[in-house]
Amino acid sequence: MITNAILYILYGFIYLITAPIRLFDDVSLPTDINSTISSVGTNLALLNQVIPVSTIITILGIMLVIESAIFIYKGIRWIYNKIPGVN
Repeated sequence: MITNAILYILYGFIYLITAPIRLFDDVSLPTDINSTISSVGTNLALLNQVIPVSTIITILGIMLVIESAIFIYKGIRWIYNKIPGVN
């Protein structure tokens, strides 16, 4: 119940802050962006012949998890060392 109330308040706050932005017209992308996206797709297709893109994404995901775990560990250690009398 309290969680729902907090989420509704947060939603209302974000909705209120973004109200002026929602008054603008829709934005259309220039054609250069479309050609860039298609060239990236072509390059990924060529790369996929050498190294599967799913393998690259998996390796990057594992690296991100490891780096995040190290960062969280260091943060917890920093907080732990801030407690008086603990070395």
